[in-house]
Amino acid sequence: MKKQLSLIMAVVMAGSICACNKETEEKKDTPNSETSGETSEVTTVEGSETEASVSQVIPDNTPSETDPQIDLIASKKDIWLTPSDDHATYYYCVTDLDHNGRLEVICASMQGAGYFTSANFFEVNDAGDDLIECSLPGDDFEGFLFPDIITDKPVDVYTDGNLYTYIFDDTVVINSDESSLYTNTFCLNNTYINVYVIAEKTTRSDGSVFYSDFSRDIDESEYQSILDNPISGQTKSTCYLGWVPTTNTEDLNSLLKGSYNAFSG
Repeated sequence: MKKQLSLIMAVVMAGSICACNKETEEKKDTPNSETSGETSEVTTVEGSETEASVSQVIPDNTPSETDPQIDLIASKKDIWLTPSDDHATYYYCVTDLDHNGRLEVICASMQGAGYFTSANFFEVNDAGDDLIECSLPGDDFEGFLFPDIITDKPVDVYTDGNLYTYIFDDTVVINSDESSLYTNTFCLNNTYINVYVIAEKTTRSDGSVFYSDFSRDIDESEYQSILDNPISGQTKSTCYLGWVPTTNTEDLNSLLKGSYNAFSG
């Protein structure tokens, strides 16, 4: 089902994401050394483990110029914060994905053996007195499954000085005999989110492996070329998303600020 939804979204959004270059790079690096208190969710596919780990951020009470926005986000928690329950653990983080100076707060969960990620994004408005919900172009978040954005690993970022494109993987367990790894570009621009799947690697229990650029089948060398050269001509860097479980909201302002510090580095 998730694979079909990704196919539908890729087609619907293809026309609106030309600014998000249709290339990507697989991220496989080390966890953020500035975070602590790591917890993990593990799913096993064909005897191997795919791990999505989340580290709690270090709270911060020192003054900064973003404090008014942090205070606003904290005061609006009833809008964006989804409590965790017995069925799902939700996490939140603070970012400035489009680097426009107006912070975003993201609340997300990762559920199921296939890592089905759902999320809500809110950005501080121009006046700095309210939050605006970000959305998908021509659509909303209902039923949409994001790539695996809940991670403590460094996220690759590409920019031309204007638009910022983030690279996220997406593990999809189709059944006990088949799993896929998708690579995605992710952009936030004027409260609109563009997600585009540009590479797929599918592995089956018989040892066979298939590759696609999401428009046609490709061979391993072509697939690797996409990973090695995702967005040419742009500056590459990395960032961290400072995820905090929604079970932890004591001294929320300092946790939100610590989360943003993890992102801004």
